[in-house]
Amino acid sequence: MAKDSKSAKIAEEHFPGWKATRVSSMEEGAETLAETLADSDRRSAADTTMPGLDDLRRKYLGARDSSSADTLPLSDGAEDTDLVELESGPLKKVAAVSKTKKKVIWSQG
Repeated sequence: MAKDSKSAKIAEEHFPGWKATRVSSMEEGAETLAETLADSDRRSAADTTMPGLDDLRRKYLGARDSSSADTLPLSDGAEDTDLVELESGPLKKVAAVSKTKKKVIWSQG
């Protein structure tokens, strides 16, 4: 079991037959994803030709609404949520576990 954490146990109970392999906080998961996307050599043509989000907000919503949503923190529950990676044979999935509610909030895969 990953790190012998309570979140891993909760996810394994919710998904019988699946084994937790890694547990990370929601912030760590977001940072890892951002690093992966930033390091990616594959950029689509749309990414290179589209104006920035701030430019689009300024153009369509006006200058007063152009504050960047990218600078906003994750939702208030982010520090309360762990991401648990699970495996069952060749299959993999990720589940978000709330530490305070002690239940799986969502899963993907």
